[in-house]
Amino acid sequence: MVASKLGNEATAAVEDVMQEVHLAAHATPVDSIEKPMIRAWLRKVATHKVQDYWRAVERRRKLKQSITDHSVSSTAHSPADWVLKIEQQQQVQKCLGKLPDDDRLVLEQKYLHGRSYSDIADTLGISIKSVEYRLTRAREAMRELITSPPNNTKS
Repeated sequence: MVASKLGNEATAAVEDVMQEVHLAAHATPVDSIEKPMIRAWLRKVATHKVQDYWRAVERRRKLKQSITDHSVSSTAHSPADWVLKIEQQQQVQKCLGKLPDDDRLVLEQKYLHGRSYSDIADTLGISIKSVEYRLTRAREAMRELITSPPNNTKS
């Protein structure tokens, strides 16, 4: 069943998915599944693992495409564009440094490390709603810092 769902994928892909199914079967207590339902349960687990496999394939394809697009577009920029980009990155870093630690940390976790709300919540020991609130507050603060004119007061 798994091989038919994966089509022309390599044997290694079929073996990987089957290992995932096997791990899921071992992780589930046998007593929690009625004997007549074991075949249906395994089929459902296998179907979900195949879907997970195709999602991962699509994510990798999109990542490769974005890297290719970025490298092609980055070679088309002039030196002035490159300097402007560096200045923008420096401004963002400077603004991040002005944020309270809680706001800075949640922004870094989300955008620099690409972590999900639930991962951030687990790491910080707070609820997902708190993560959402902190991100909203931090984004607003960053927007305000970036769009406000710099203070050029000379003493």
